[in-house]
Amino acid sequence: MTRVGAAISALLLTASALSGCGSNNTGGSDPGSAVSRVGKMDGTFVMELDKMRSAESGKEVPGSTAVSVTMVVRSSCPDGCIAGAAVVNPVSNLVPQSFLLDFIDGAWQGVERRPATCGDQATEEFKILTLTPSHDGGYTGLFRSLTASNNGCNFERPVTVKRIGNADPAVLVPDPSILPDRVVNRAAGLRGNYRFQLKDKKGAPIDSAMERKVQTYCVRTAERCMSLITGDDRELVWTLTNGVWSFTTTTQSTCADGRKAERKDTATFPLPNPAANPIATLTGSGSYATAEPCPATTDFDVTAERIGD
Repeated sequence: MTRVGAAISALLLTASALSGCGSNNTGGSDPGSAVSRVGKMDGTFVMELDKMRSAESGKEVPGSTAVSVTMVVRSSCPDGCIAGAAVVNPVSNLVPQSFLLDFIDGAWQGVERRPATCGDQATEEFKILTLTPSHDGGYTGLFRSLTASNNGCNFERPVTVKRIGNADPAVLVPDPSILPDRVVNRAAGLRGNYRFQLKDKKGAPIDSAMERKVQTYCVRTAERCMSLITGDDRELVWTLTNGVWSFTTTTQSTCADGRKAERKDTATFPLPNPAANPIATLTGSGSYATAEPCPATTDFDVTAERIGD
């Protein structure tokens, strides 16, 4: 593999180190179809969050500890299910004080969006909670934190949730019966396994195709989404704004003579119109630019073809 080919391959998945209302990774089939199977989610629950691990490799983060919080949940299921959850003992910078949850494709899913920092960089964070009903009446799932910075701040924790009693009426919980319906963003169709191929502006392939897993999460009002692309122990987060996915990463590159230089990778991917669910093919373009002392810019086109779930 050439140095340019290796650098551009790294662009799609920059190695890195929990995010909005419905994690729309399956696009959202009719939530009402599962209501009779699981019923409502009401009461006081203990949520156990396991040790933090890297979102791309699943490896445990050294020094992390398990966390336990108590939350009060009330749900409403007139046509599909919506729940409001209030965390009685939130953990600063980890667990939000409240969640809005939608029952989508057999699981409760919630995303909370907020400003955050990654190192000294201001960024945007999605905190994503996904809970699947288990046979013992509880729930298992994942609590994930994704940031738009692509700078080593994406983590996840396996979670288990157990009901310990009725809902405490003294705890203020978002009223699910007055919440507006969840809005589905067409970007939710970007999900599954994809084969990515990069080509130069003359149409010649740059390195071999790469297979990656894609999961997309959108806030329940649909105006913002994040897509997590993982594979080969690497990850990349795309942010969707105004119908276009984009990402920027800044890393250190090594020049041919061994000196170090800053490298900036950028790319954009317009949402297809119309967009199928799932999205079968996505195209985009981008560049990778190395600064002094070995300045160079390479432009490329990208095609992502869905190859399975």
